Amino acid sequence: DSFGSDQDILVGGEYLAAAMAGADVSPARDIATTLTNVQLVGFKRLYRNLTTVVASQVANAGCSVLESRFGVTKCLMALTTDLSSVLTRDPRTVEVKNFVQQGVRSNLDPFIGRKNLPGLTGQIQRSLDSYLYSLKQAQIISDYKPSKAAVNPARPFRCA
Repeated sequence: DSFGSDQDILVGGEYLAAAMAGADVSPARDIATTLTNVQLVGFKRLYRNLTTVVASQVANAGCSVLESRFGVTKCLMALTTDLSSVLTRDPRTVEVKNFVQQGVRSNLDPFIGRKNLPGLTGQIQRSLDSYLYSLKQAQIISDYKPSKAAVNPARPFRCA
């Protein structure tokens, strides 16, 4: 408070969820940095502490697990409910995939509705490669293969 005194208040899990959401969208962390081990500020301890076995069972059910040690509350395991593969298990992997897809769509949007002139496919390739290169430089993606744009013979007035 304004006098510098601390007061412990029991709050519900929705506050922890809001803190995780805040950590997820924080400009201090880029989209490719995992949420595992992120510290949740403002929480001294958890009301219920899980044993390692129970925490693993909860994680295997597809729930993110938080822990509190020495007055620091952090995310022990950040998970999605889709544990079917390593590409769907981490929320950040799914977010990076969506981020790249949205960026590609917005990057290619200026080419929609344009006349299919001979240089158009080269412009598309350069634009997309430039975007992917910037993501690699920012360490959002690890690598990419150069793009290839071609005219679809079945629809010659559109790029494939």
